[in-house]
Amino acid sequence: MTTCILCQTFFSSPLCFRDLFLMRKSREVLCGSCQSSFLKIGKNYCPTCQKAGYSEICPDCLAWQDRGHRICHTALYRYEQNMANYFVQYKQWGDYQLRFVFAKEIKEKFKEWKGYTIVPIPVSKQRYQERGFNQVEGILEAAEISYERILQKADVEHQIGKDRRERLAMEQVFAVKGKIKVQKGVILVDDVYTTGATMELAKKVLSENGCQNIFTFSIAR
Repeated sequence: MTTCILCQTFFSSPLCFRDLFLMRKSREVLCGSCQSSFLKIGKNYCPTCQKAGYSEICPDCLAWQDRGHRICHTALYRYEQNMANYFVQYKQWGDYQLRFVFAKEIKEKFKEWKGYTIVPIPVSKQRYQERGFNQVEGILEAAEISYERILQKADVEHQIGKDRRERLAMEQVFAVKGKIKVQKGVILVDDVYTTGATMELAKKVLSENGCQNIFTFSIAR
């Protein structure tokens, strides 16, 4: 029996032959109920940012296009109540074990980006002191994804509670640390993509420092 790291219930997790051969525990960390509680993006979504419920480009992406920005974002899940509850428990309550929840899916997804430099969105020094960890780096480490700490972030007001207009009007909060050495391109990684403002600011500073082929990824959209 295995204990679900999200709801703490016991569940049976079948072992594959490789696990049996290597005498290791199953990598499943969620029970079936918790796994099914998170909603996949599905088939109907914005073609540029994967916002669910759109068959054409969504208003957020149109707004960025009007400003001359090219959006190319990938996400795994929809941001709904169960996902919001997960991030409250992981980020605000500091349940660091929950970094493993999406490790299996992320590891599989990132096989598509072999050779790209993975860059997590940083947290400010103040946020790091409050939380004790960078939630994005934790998720990447759980999925055994190597990354580069290229960016740093200034201490700014939290984005929770801000409306769409306020988020889109954010001023630059990122800076590059030292010289950047990128070969194939960059995959910027964040936990949640809302309007895209955070990602676009990070892309802007990377682009100004010589980076090309910048794409973005998040757990939820």
